[in-house]
Parts: sequence; C-alpha cells; structure tokens
Amino acid sequence: MTQATFQASGAATKVRRRVQDYTADLGEGMVVLDCVTRFRQRSPHLGLPLDCKAGKCGSCSAEINGKPRLMCMTRMDGHRHVKPGETIILEPMHTFPLIGDLVTDVSWNYRVNKMIPAFQPRKPDARTAPGA
Repeated sequence: MTQATFQASGAATKVRRRVQDYTADLGEGMVVLDCVTRFRQRSPHLGLPLDCKAGKCGSCSAEINGKPRLMCMTRMDGHRHVKPGETIILEPMHTFPLIGDLVTDVSWNYRVNKMIPAFQPRKPDARTAPGA
C-alpha cells in the first residue's frame, strides 16, 4: 500500500510552531482530510476541524504546500496540488485567527454568508420564454 508523508504544524509556542512528521496509508479516492484523520487516530493531541466533509463549510481550510485549500476537497491521487512521493506540508490558514494546531476561526465566513441574498431566478421574458 502506498503511503504519504505529512509535516503538520502543531500548536504554537512563544518561540516557534511545533512541526511534526506523520505518515498515512493511501487508498483510492482519498483526500487530505482522510489522511489527517487517520494519523490523528495515532496522535489524538493534534487539533483537527471535522464538520461537513463536503466542501461547504470551510472549517477544514488549511494551507497545503503553501496554497489555501480545503482538506476535504484536495485529492491525494492527483498531480495538481499533491504530487505523489512528496512531503505534504499542512499549516493552518494564515488569514484566520488560530484556535489551535490546524483549527482556525472561520466564523467570518458564516457572517458574510448570511449577508448574501439567496438566488432567485428572474421570470422569463419574451426573449427567454420557451418556444420563443
């Protein structure tokens, strides 16, 4: 079975962030969040956000190899964001307040989402009516 190696930033000390190496077995269709969940079972001290796992809430946002991504949507089997054989560096999002380890406060997303009006399709006019 193929394995992936991760370097995850842990809780910050006053001097510097704690970085720890982890490995996880890879299976077909896995995403970064699946791997992190697996190695968290062996290291329960690592703080990890677990909410929707569907790319909707943003709580699993992290910097993966220096790029902002959702851990639940970043595939481990692709060559686009995660290359096979390379060490994957996980850090909390730098733009949100840090709660601990990989957990950040994304409540700003929810406040902004409430201000966005729901989509309402316009009524068909003569140009867009069926059969016109």
